[in-house]
Amino acid sequence: MSYQRMTLVERMDIFKLLYVEWLKPSAIATALNRKPSSITRELEKGVDFMKIYGKYGTQFKYPFLDKLVTVPTPGNTAISLNTGLKPEEGFTVEGGIGLNFKQFVKLDANIYYLKIDNEIFADALTWVYMNMDPIDRLGTNIGLTVTPVKYVELDIVYGFVKAEFSEGPNEGKTVPLMAAHTFQGSLMLRLPVGLSFGPNILFKSKMYPAMDYTNTASIGSSLIWGLQARYVINKFKGELAVFQMCVHQK
Repeated sequence: MSYQRMTLVERMDIFKLLYVEWLKPSAIATALNRKPSSITRELEKGVDFMKIYGKYGTQFKYPFLDKLVTVPTPGNTAISLNTGLKPEEGFTVEGGIGLNFKQFVKLDANIYYLKIDNEIFADALTWVYMNMDPIDRLGTNIGLTVTPVKYVELDIVYGFVKAEFSEGPNEGKTVPLMAAHTFQGSLMLRLPVGLSFGPNILFKSKMYPAMDYTNTASIGSSLIWGLQARYVINKFKGELAVFQMCVHQK
């Protein structure tokens, strides 16, 4: 998660737009029996900086040679060329907001729409690469980072996505291997030398197995937790993961 620090003047302008025009501090003040100016000042003091963004992008992915040539596998003993394989094409629209409260609470939220035509995938039995029917993805991610003390960081991310075929015989069906709900969390102890370590968890809701385009079967939800360690190289402003170990999966 990244933020762009704003000057005091920029923050004041944005707060004037959001709180004065949208949230109407005068109405809030009336309900609380206080002056509108005091309400606006307190709202401005609560947030150190804020980021609001919108993005639009297009996608074009031409299949590489490993996808254009089919090599022998247990499910397919012939060597052939996938001459009918089409490139992936699509676009994405995204908007979001980032807030930093008092330097120890960070909140990020976004909403996005992603449309892809001819998404390339491998057949689970023959490992021949094919094109999927057009897919629409509508989702959101909400992240919260809390640093209660200097060397402790709690990070929580929730994600939701609705991924469905928009055309073809399976129109309206959910895309296989796409969990609608995901939850990630970690508690990291950050040492002054750049080393951080701690437990982490990953939850995924139920999904449909590979090739199940009619959504007749399902894979149960899963929960994974483990330990991870990370080393940050401050000199190069880079990050190097030393190890991440899964200790249990349900």
